[in-house]
Amino acid sequence: MIGETYFHQNNLEKARRAYRRVIDEHSHPAWQARAALQIGKCWELEARWDDARQVYAAALTPTDDSQSPPDEKLAQQLAARLAWIDQQLR
Repeated sequence: MIGETYFHQNNLEKARRAYRRVIDEHSHPAWQARAALQIGKCWELEARWDDARQVYAAALTPTDDSQSPPDEKLAQQLAARLAWIDQQLR
């Protein structure tokens, strides 16, 4: 909720930090995927497409066996954002 508050106040730097804490400090995959989605949206609002793309791709690709991929609905949202960014970069 902290990240959402900053996001809606258009304080994107603080929003990204709050969302990053969720990814780094919690082991709940759905929360982590939602936080990554929001970080990417922050980067998109600043037209930092490569940064957004990196966040989305990382969220879709678990880095070790202990991480599970996001649930199907979140994975579809992340993949859709990633595809949209790829279109913007062409």
